Amino acid sequence: MTDVLLEFSAEAFAEAASAPFAAGTTAGPVPLRLLDVVDSSTERAEQFSLVFSGPSAVPLGQGTRRVEHPQLGVFPLFVVPVGSDGDVTLYQAVFNRHRPEPSGLLVAS
Repeated sequence: MTDVLLEFSAEAFAEAASAPFAAGTTAGPVPLRLLDVVDSSTERAEQFSLVFSGPSAVPLGQGTRRVEHPQLGVFPLFVVPVGSDGDVTLYQAVFNRHRPEPSGLLVAS
């Protein structure tokens, strides 16, 4: 089984930011808005984080959520609450993936 999150990049999330996300809970879907995509990638690692906002009235605890998005589809996402500001709770999801080193082999054409 292929991990769908391996197909997503910081750029893919940034391009999808205008449409709403929804996190599944036992009480039903909770709307999330993608506020920021912070890309800290290097040559050796793909590293980025996503910051979402959601209603404080329905807080999400730390954990893996079933997330839906009109462009990206349905996928699991581990989110952590990182702050609250009145009616809004902020959540963060972090991606940290090792990039394979180039083989250094030249292919003759």
